[in-house]
Amino acid sequence: MSGLYDLIAAWFTGKPTGTLELFGLKMAIWGRAGKSLLYLAGLAILLDLPDPTNLRNLGKASQDRARLKLDQSGHKRKIHRWLELQTTILADIVVTVPAPKVGPRVFKIETPPKAVSAGLTMPLTDYRDFHREAITALSAPHDCGEQHSKGRVCPQQYEATVNRVNRLIATQLPEHERHLIQEMKAAQNNFGAGFLGLAVLLAGAITAFAALKWGTPWLLVAYLAIGVSLIIVNPKLRLLTAALGYRALGAVQQGWGGLLDQTRPLHVLRKVAAVLFLVGGLLDLLAS
Repeated sequence: MSGLYDLIAAWFTGKPTGTLELFGLKMAIWGRAGKSLLYLAGLAILLDLPDPTNLRNLGKASQDRARLKLDQSGHKRKIHRWLELQTTILADIVVTVPAPKVGPRVFKIETPPKAVSAGLTMPLTDYRDFHREAITALSAPHDCGEQHSKGRVCPQQYEATVNRVNRLIATQLPEHERHLIQEMKAAQNNFGAGFLGLAVLLAGAITAFAALKWGTPWLLVAYLAIGVSLIIVNPKLRLLTAALGYRALGAVQQGWGGLLDQTRPLHVLRKVAAVLFLVGGLLDLLAS
C-alpha cells in the first residue's frame, strides 16, 4: 500500500505522477487503462439506448431468416440429388466421346440397361421400355439441319432427351415437389456463382504466391480468399453459412433486448457502465 500512499501524496502536492509505479506498473500505463475503461463505460451507455421491443423483433426476424435459409439448404440438396439422378439416367441413353478437333460428340446407347438407375423406384422392364422409347425418339425426324453420322446425337436431340428424363423423374416426385424439375433446369444454367467463386479462388492462389514471396500475413489473406470462394461456389455451404450467421445475430439481438427490458432501473449493463466509469475515472485522475 506504500505505493498507493506515495502516489496519492504526490498527486495532492501537485507533483507529476507519470513516473511513479502502482503494483509494479508505471502510472502512464494505468492512465491509459483508465481512459480505455471510460471509453467502455460510454459504449455501455450507448448500448443502453436502443428500444428493447425493436431489438427482440429484430432478433425474431433474424431467427426466422435462419430457418428460411436452412429450409432453402434442404431444398437445394433435393435439387442436386435429382440432378445426379438425371445424369445417371442420361448415362444409360447417351455417351459423350471426346473429339479434340471438333469438340465432344454425343452418341446414343442402344444396349438396354442391366439395372434401374439408383434413385428410381420402378421395375426393370418399365425402365427398359423407357430406354427403348428414348432411343426410338432419337431416331425420329427433326429439323436441326446437321449431318448426322450413325448413332450421333445432335444438341436438339440431346435437349429433347433431357426433357424426357426430367418427365420420368417428375413421376417419381410427390405432387408438391414436381416444381423442382423447373428449378433443376435453372440450376443447370446458373454459372454466375461458379465463375465468381473461381475468380475468388484464383485471387486466393495469387495471394498465396505473394505470401511465399513477401511473408505470412499474405498467406492468411490467401486462406480467407479460398474459404470465401468455397462458400460462393457451393450453394449448400453458402446457405448454411447464412443460416448460422442469422441465427447468431438473432441470439445476440434477442439477448440484448431481454437485457435492456428488465424492470429494475439499474440492470446489468448499467451496473457494468457504473463500475467501468468509477474505476477508469479514478485511474485516469491519479495518472494526470
